[in-house]
Amino acid sequence: MSKWENTPTLYKFVNSLVTGRNILDCPCGFGYGSKILDYDNYTGFDISETAISYAIAKYGSDKASFYLADATIVAEQLPDLNQVDTVISIEGIEHVFHPEKMLENFHRWTSKQLIISYPQGWGINAEIENGKRVGGGYHVIATDTNMMTKMLENVGFKIKNRYCMDNEANIYPFDDMKDVALPCGILDCEKI
Repeated sequence: MSKWENTPTLYKFVNSLVTGRNILDCPCGFGYGSKILDYDNYTGFDISETAISYAIAKYGSDKASFYLADATIVAEQLPDLNQVDTVISIEGIEHVFHPEKMLENFHRWTSKQLIISYPQGWGINAEIENGKRVGGGYHVIATDTNMMTKMLENVGFKIKNRYCMDNEANIYPFDDMKDVALPCGILDCEKI
């Protein structure tokens, strides 16, 4: 099963962890998380104009809105995010050059919870020149559970639960599998 085929499984699992009804999904990609998650209000951010255009056309509604936005900056054109209970970030942090800025914004935007997934132990595969991606792959930072835990704690999150997912989209408590190299980590965090 490819990584892309695993994304709906991640959204379904994340839905079982969500404690709030007002959700920010970043990056939201093409918006299909808005069809899987249960919510009263859904906001999706992504930096891909193509993805956001598709998401608006396919999934936009009075309860689901989508914005072209970079989560590492606070853009004035964004909606008031003070009402967001839960921020969801599936497979996004490895694509940004300044993950700490994104996590700081997530902390600012959520009132309760962050659920974040990331490649577990994958290296950088992007071609980078002068601090910019110039071609090749898309991962600009390497991530693992220890690094993610430290970054999240540094910006004011407490890790409630840790999980990991294998190549067949089976999800396990992290502590049960900590000695096994699995490709995806998932952290359920609360704002402190």
